[in-house]
Amino acid sequence: MERASISILSNFAEGYERDGNAEFIQFLSFSKGSVGELRAQLIYSLDIGLVPQSRYDELNIMGISAGRLLGGLSRYLGGSEKRGRKYDRRTKTGNKR
Repeated sequence: MERASISILSNFAEGYERDGNAEFIQFLSFSKGSVGELRAQLIYSLDIGLVPQSRYDELNIMGISAGRLLGGLSRYLGGSEKRGRKYDRRTKTGNKR
């Protein structure tokens, strides 16, 4: 569960640092997948008695919310005319400033 949690943040950060929307969206998808992985591990933890139902419910709601936020950001970036920071560095002729 710790690795999946770290993967969520790490993929978000790596995608953001790529400076382009397409790459960021790809890594947001990886992050969202890690949220799903974490939620699956949370179900298993509930099933074997490591997590009480009340804590599971709380954490599962957070996981659902995180997945929705990542999906919403992906949709926003996919529909944005702005392509990313690395493209802002170029002039209309394609040369770097």
